[in-house]
Amino acid sequence: MTGSPTITPTPLDFEGDGGPETCSDGVDSDGDTLVDCDDPDCNPIFPCAHMAPVASPPVLVLLVVVLGLVGVFSFMRSAEPQRRDPN
Repeated sequence: MTGSPTITPTPLDFEGDGGPETCSDGVDSDGDTLVDCDDPDCNPIFPCAHMAPVASPPVLVLLVVVLGLVGVFSFMRSAEPQRRDPN
């Protein structure tokens, strides 16, 4: 025993030993009878990974306008002078 740390292999984030391309080669690369995107090992890897949906530009514009109007309306209400009860 030398007292120095040993190098331990780190599992990589892809199916088999061929890299991300093994998730689109039509072959069961790791021997679990599941091919490409049917294999859970390929779920986080392109082309099998599902990307988060992105709003289209018109929807983003609408969202910005609505939130801007809400902000303006809220500011206008807070800036109104306080009315005092005459009683």
